[in-house]
Amino acid sequence: MIDMEQCSDLPSLNNSLFSNCAKLKSIKMPQKITIIGNGCFFNNVLLNSITIPDSVQIIKGWSNVDYAPFQNTLKEIKISPNSKLTTIENAAFMSSKITNIFIPKLVTYLDPGFILNCNIQRIEIDNDNPIYKTDGTVIYKVLEIMHSLSVII
Repeated sequence: MIDMEQCSDLPSLNNSLFSNCAKLKSIKMPQKITIIGNGCFFNNVLLNSITIPDSVQIIKGWSNVDYAPFQNTLKEIKISPNSKLTTIENAAFMSSKITNIFIPKLVTYLDPGFILNCNIQRIEIDNDNPIYKTDGTVIYKVLEIMHSLSVII
């Protein structure tokens, strides 16, 4: 177990920080981080569950150098309704074993492939999210169509 909760000045978990840590089973992340970098937990096959701190705003996606942050890991990801998460990039959870995902109200960008090759059985989106909605199996992006009325004089 890695306990980083006392690292109060750490702004992010950098790319590939814990990549290929074959014995990593659990981690307590710093409570003030705002970014989880590309490939941060790539290929940690024993890491089954993780809690994303409420402070995290961005979960980076796949890159051809660092891979995806949670690729080949996780059965469970815990994201709080109080999360400040705004962005989940491409293939962030690619090929993980998660079956459920919760999208908090502040998320304004979800890459369409963020759960690529996952066996998702249930999707939940905070009812107060103004951009994304779900029926439990499909994510819908709400379109706002704005128009003005012209007055002919």
